[in-house]
Amino acid sequence: MAYGNWHGAVWRNVWASAYYSIDVQWDYCQDIEANKTKISMMAIRLHRLNSAYYFYNAYGKVGIGDFNGGKFESTVSMDVRNTTLQTFALTNRHSEVEHNPDGSWPTGKKWGQWMFKAGINGYNTPEVGWTVFNIDGSIPKIPRATVPTVSAESINMGSEVTINLPKATSSFTHDIFYKYSSDSSYTTLATGVTGTSQKWTPPVSLASKIPSATSGTWNILVRTKSGSTIIGDKSINITLSVPSNIVPSISSVAVAEATAGIAAQFAAYIQGRSTFKVTVAAAGNQGSTIKSYSVKADGKTYSGDSNVFTTQTINGSGNLNVVATVTDSRGRTASKTVTVAVSAYSSPSVTTFKAVRCTSAGVENEEGTAVKILFNFSIAAMGNKNTRSFKIQQLNGNTWTDIHTITDSYSTNSSIIKTGPFSVDSKFSFRAVAADFFTSATVYSDVSPSFALINFGAGGKSLAFGGVSSNDGSFESYMATKVYNKFQVPIAKDLTDNGVPFAGAGPGLTDLTQLSNYRSFIGALALNGVWNNVLSIRHRNGYSDGSNYGMYIRSALTSSGSLFYRQQYSGNWASERMIVDSWNYPEATKRYHYRFYCPSGGGARWVHIGDFPSNPGGTTHAITIYTGNGFSGRSDQNSEIEIRIKPAAENYGTTFWVNGYYHNSIQVKVYTQSTSTPCQLWVYFPWAWYSGSVEVYTEGSFNFSGANQTGTPAQPANTANAPVANITPDMRGYPIGSVFECTAASISNPANVMGGTWQEIRAVFANINNSNQVIDVAGGATANGTNIDLYVFNGSNAQKFLIQGSPAGQNTARHDLRMWIRTQ
Repeated sequence: MAYGNWHGAVWRNVWASAYYSIDVQWDYCQDIEANKTKISMMAIRLHRLNSAYYFYNAYGKVGIGDFNGGKFESTVSMDVRNTTLQTFALTNRHSEVEHNPDGSWPTGKKWGQWMFKAGINGYNTPEVGWTVFNIDGSIPKIPRATVPTVSAESINMGSEVTINLPKATSSFTHDIFYKYSSDSSYTTLATGVTGTSQKWTPPVSLASKIPSATSGTWNILVRTKSGSTIIGDKSINITLSVPSNIVPSISSVAVAEATAGIAAQFAAYIQGRSTFKVTVAAAGNQGSTIKSYSVKADGKTYSGDSNVFTTQTINGSGNLNVVATVTDSRGRTASKTVTVAVSAYSSPSVTTFKAVRCTSAGVENEEGTAVKILFNFSIAAMGNKNTRSFKIQQLNGNTWTDIHTITDSYSTNSSIIKTGPFSVDSKFSFRAVAADFFTSATVYSDVSPSFALINFGAGGKSLAFGGVSSNDGSFESYMATKVYNKFQVPIAKDLTDNGVPFAGAGPGLTDLTQLSNYRSFIGALALNGVWNNVLSIRHRNGYSDGSNYGMYIRSALTSSGSLFYRQQYSGNWASERMIVDSWNYPEATKRYHYRFYCPSGGGARWVHIGDFPSNPGGTTHAITIYTGNGFSGRSDQNSEIEIRIKPAAENYGTTFWVNGYYHNSIQVKVYTQSTSTPCQLWVYFPWAWYSGSVEVYTEGSFNFSGANQTGTPAQPANTANAPVANITPDMRGYPIGSVFECTAASISNPANVMGGTWQEIRAVFANINNSNQVIDVAGGATANGTNIDLYVFNGSNAQKFLIQGSPAGQNTARHDLRMWIRTQ
């Protein structure tokens, strides 16, 4: 240990009066390692401040003390008669002061002393006894423990960083330690470092300290030492990040058949039949754990916290990719893809199956008593591992009996002849069944009795036209029927709804005489040639008490006996309903009809028209809404709203337009869970009254609501707001560029009644009978005759195309006209 250089002697003024002032000279040096300062008190000097005052004395006294309490006086000669400054050099008095542990000066605890006595009374000479010499704030702090810095505040684990060590003296050494900020103990990085920096590469294994994060804070502690003496500790923080290549790993993705029986039969995956069981083996990295798994197969994604998934039925074929993805506790992901071969498969099919009468030699003949059956079937071979069976069966009573079987072929196009005999007076039914391991396909064909224009049943109670009677007490016609005039017969039997009597009809209504007991029903059966021979019922309620009435008919024109017409009435228009399998629509199309009404108090409302709980793929819902409140021509009375909803997955959307008297404040909202799934329909009616009716055409089903509210309907949870397009001017025959003539003063702009963007245009009217008609350059018009005056619209309502059929200057017979052109 040793003191360094002296700082440099300085004078400090310590006393003054109006006549004299006194300075003390001192200096210091420091021992950094020992944390001490040495102070030297060196001289005293006197300044004469007023030339009128002076003194001299051979025995004056001056003194200085050290910083350890010692006091030292000297006798000196003082003479300031001919000078303004006299210096008294004294023996240096050295003293050592130890600093605080942090290197700071011990304020208020250490000081020296001085004294000055001229020894002559009078003349205002200085007489100052021992006085404190305070140097607080003059001694610098001795540097102690090294304060480290780092070359980068944030680095990736595995990358190098420099720890800078700006030590106070070259003899200091350092020990360096580090720890994760949440740990209680340090790990040694280096000891006895003599240089001014230290390189460090944090190991990637430190990532295990932060399994659920991608970065964390570490503390670096630097201990400064002088020999074996610890000077002090200083620390600094650094952010260490987990490198991006530290991700979870997937060791395997195992795919197995999840549908029982398929693997044993085919040793392969089968299109449309197999399901995959996918097992993912994965692990975290450097302390992370796997938090979630997902598997994508055949276009569908399955996710969860389990590593095992069972897929839906696989619809693809060929080489299909199965992609497994895992996410660890740091949010890092890894994926692995395996390829699975799926064999193409199609269900059994019977493309041809036809039974016809023939001779025993196989020649087709309507009077034949043998039957020729033509057939063509196909079963997927699946590497010749699929099971196969083809049977032709005949209906005997209620039992289907095999008459021909093939078990050794996956496809055959052939025919057989069965001699029977098959009576010409009877119908015979046949079916073909092609079956494989999974399923079967069945088709039917009948052989009719030979043709007979009129045939009476053997029991005397049956009649048939164009064929042989079934002799079961029924009337049958095997020929097309044309009806040119309606005929009606009373209906008084079987007034039931699928076996349940209608309300009001009562049980046991069997003949016309009982109709008088049930005032709820009067009806008639009609055959209508215009409706393609469809049976219909027209009916009415002859009473005004709100009694229920209804009809239910099943048509013989479809094999499924689909519903053709039904109407119920319960005395409240809001519950009226009508369903029709229409001859103008596909067989499965249904037509619903409802009435809705304005609630008490009126006001603009959102009305929940209803819900489509099922949406058959590839269909369109058609909705027509007719506003009510009378028929005087206002928009709330004569507006007709047409809505089309396309629920198909590839093109979901809604369009609507308004016929009749248009109002552009009408709004439509459709909420759907997803494509091709249930949706609900809302319509906003901007009028105080909006009673009307709703018609719905759909191949699915529809549930009417009629609920209403003033606020915009809230979007239900787990639904989407389907896109809605408002088709307005174009649907009314006014495309862009069209001209609209407006003579109604209430229509200030066509956009207010049909939407779009319009610009008012000028028009000029000429009188072909008046050749002297003049239109000036300003757009004004004058006429020689008095039969007509013309004006053009100039932005002022006072001159809107005024046409007058009376002498000029008179305002009788005036007609206003404005014209607009659509620009968007």
